[in-house]
Amino acid sequence: MGFNMEPINVTLGIREDNTSQNITIKRVAIGTVKLNIRFVLRGKAFAIPSGTTAKIRMLKADRKQVLDDIDDNAAIVGNVVVAELTEQMQAEPGICYFEIILFNGVEMLTSATCPITIVSSVHDDSQIESLPEYTSLLNALVRVELSESIAESAYVTAMEANTVLEQTSSEES
Repeated sequence: MGFNMEPINVTLGIREDNTSQNITIKRVAIGTVKLNIRFVLRGKAFAIPSGTTAKIRMLKADRKQVLDDIDDNAAIVGNVVVAELTEQMQAEPGICYFEIILFNGVEMLTSATCPITIVSSVHDDSQIESLPEYTSLLNALVRVELSESIAESAYVTAMEANTVLEQTSSEES
């Protein structure tokens, strides 16, 4: 079912700077950050020609680059590029920049660059910080081990019942 989050609407210029939009998202909001991207050229809506494909290019805060095919991660719907920000695009907190590249035959257009701020989570789950967290981890392990022994007991009971059923069936034959 999923969270069914509303996409973020973005308008980017083609061959012109359009930095009036700033997007802020929480780091690693996997599968929940979708962008509906429209384009303008000289102040007018830009019509994406039929047969156009797109890629999203991102420069992360750590200065590493990501290039993602829109076809693998979203779609072009009419005059809108619908893209999902992947986990890798959200991996580094800080100010990132993305742009869309449109391809039609041998022609290529690149949108204006749009800043996006990736905000860190409160904690990153990389270490246990306090005794209550350690206790929670131990309790979870105990529940797993208890569940395993209950499952094994249920299996043994089911096998014994199956044996009795097979014996009863063979005696009736």
